[in-house]
Amino acid sequence: QTLFQPAAEDIKDPKAPAVRPPLDVAFIGPPGSGKGTQARRFADKFGVCHVDMGSMLRSAAARNEQFKASINQGRLIADDPVCELVAQQLDRPECDPGILLDGFPRTSGQAAKLDQMLSERRRSLSAVVQFDIPDDVATDRITGRLHHPGSGRVYHHSFQPPRVPGRDDATGESLTKRPDDFPDVMPRRLAAYRDLIGPVLQRYSQAGLLKRVDASKPADSSWGKQQQSGNVNAMFLGPPGSGKGTQSERFVRHFGVCHLDAGTMLRAVAKAESELGKRVRGLMNEGRLVDDQTICEIIEQNLDKPECKKGFLLDGFPRTQAQAERLDDMLGRRRQQLNGVVEFAIDDRLLEERIVGRLMHVPSGRVYHEKFRPPQVPGKDDVTGEPLTRRSDDNAETLRTRLAQYHEKTRPLTDYYGRRHLMHRLDASRSQDQVWQDLLRIFKQA
Repeated sequence: QTLFQPAAEDIKDPKAPAVRPPLDVAFIGPPGSGKGTQARRFADKFGVCHVDMGSMLRSAAARNEQFKASINQGRLIADDPVCELVAQQLDRPECDPGILLDGFPRTSGQAAKLDQMLSERRRSLSAVVQFDIPDDVATDRITGRLHHPGSGRVYHHSFQPPRVPGRDDATGESLTKRPDDFPDVMPRRLAAYRDLIGPVLQRYSQAGLLKRVDASKPADSSWGKQQQSGNVNAMFLGPPGSGKGTQSERFVRHFGVCHLDAGTMLRAVAKAESELGKRVRGLMNEGRLVDDQTICEIIEQNLDKPECKKGFLLDGFPRTQAQAERLDDMLGRRRQQLNGVVEFAIDDRLLEERIVGRLMHVPSGRVYHEKFRPPQVPGKDDVTGEPLTRRSDDNAETLRTRLAQYHEKTRPLTDYYGRRHLMHRLDASRSQDQVWQDLLRIFKQA
């Protein structure tokens, strides 16, 4: 409702002849995200026709055995026949004021075809709304559903149970479950959705059309308010010398989020006299890595701080896929999720040139470079005239070892977040301003 308030103010009588461009919108989300409930409210509020792809396909499946088998097994139907069904809806007179596509497009092929169909009719999408919801919440919603086939009424074992178990409140007739609403089918349905929807979301994000709502909230909350503007949850990956630190400072200032630097947090905790501090200090003193459970505990404690209410930037965590999976579980419990993961990619040879030439003024932290930012007097700090030094690990041999370790640890993470359609790769060899503009484009929706 908040997203489309300007359109609502233009409508005095939804049944009157349209004097505005068609309001053509797509709702995208996994099964159980609540997009169907919101779609019906949207169509009524804005006077557009509601094209429910699920209902259309189930109706088609009653006449087509191949469609029926695909739906029952949680598989997607081929693009061409689905697009043909949508084209038929676009040509209905009642859809002239606008159309709400509920559950379409689901693939990049369908998205391209939709853009073509709308263009041929001198129409275009006004927005694409993504309904975000954790898989476990979606599964719980779907597998508990019960339907009354005669009326279309829907119940749920936990959230909206019938007065008599298994019976429709109005008629007393038996309630049924859809063939694709069983626990053994849901993982396939969700996997099919996740595998195909990434390129669709990327397409509409790049076009500036994608909007996001937190669909794990109650239905009235999702209807009344878009996900809070300014809430940005990000993760940066990058080798030493990639410019990640510089962009992190800029990102935190711009978005008003907290900077969760794993190394800094561990050092701070190790100084504390709490039980957690003593445990971390002991591990660090013994030269051992801090275990996953402990580092996740530290991350979660920091997420509870007031400065993290607008979002967070994770830097240096997670370092392994096991930690990434723990992070997902933690954020899921908190009804939070990542908006994007950014890797600062740069050729190792350029990094060596950047790192090996660095000079530091230890008391102030000022950094120089023999080639890119030389001091006015070689080897001397510009302000104090004191000697500059090199960090002990800023040599070619040590750097190659650090880079090898980084690539070995990071590859599983980029693969993991790539499968979840969260991964973005930036060319970090360019100027700081060019890299910053790319970051803004990635997170502009958030």
